[in-house]
Amino acid sequence: MAVLGMAIAYTNYMLHKKRGHAPVVTTGVEKSFPGEVLAVLSADNSDNEAILETAINNSDKKPVVFLYLGKLSSERKPELFKMIEPHLNDEQARKDLGRANYLAQEAKIECRFVYRHQKPDAAYRVWRELRPFDTIVTPEQAAELQQIKPDRTYDESTAKGTIVHLLKEPSA
Repeated sequence: MAVLGMAIAYTNYMLHKKRGHAPVVTTGVEKSFPGEVLAVLSADNSDNEAILETAINNSDKKPVVFLYLGKLSSERKPELFKMIEPHLNDEQARKDLGRANYLAQEAKIECRFVYRHQKPDAAYRVWRELRPFDTIVTPEQAAELQQIKPDRTYDESTAKGTIVHLLKEPSA
């Protein structure tokens, strides 16, 4: 029975990988992980692919933390003795984070995945824990994250959209 289960899991994994997605395990914010790049993805955002590719193709292959800001859904009913993993119930988050994981594996980039609901200051709270050098966001998100007081900011136009880099030198 165990061998059959493993065979099914392996087949499922390979099918997802062929489609350009790899299963993702989200974590909390790990202070020990040297996340030098924070890539902020969000629900219903057409620039997510541009953010993904820019984060993965960073020049020094720095470790990346992908933060996904998902919509709060009340469709899910609580069940007794069942763990609640919000990203598993968010189809778009699973697709975007799976794509990020696949691209990171292909590029041999170390990465982590964090899922939070879209709330005011959600991205800032994760940034405050990580203190990354480069935060990659959309122009709309950049306005919300000005409280990090970046040392430098620059826009980057890609074939998939325009993104903003918020650069903050590590404090001594």
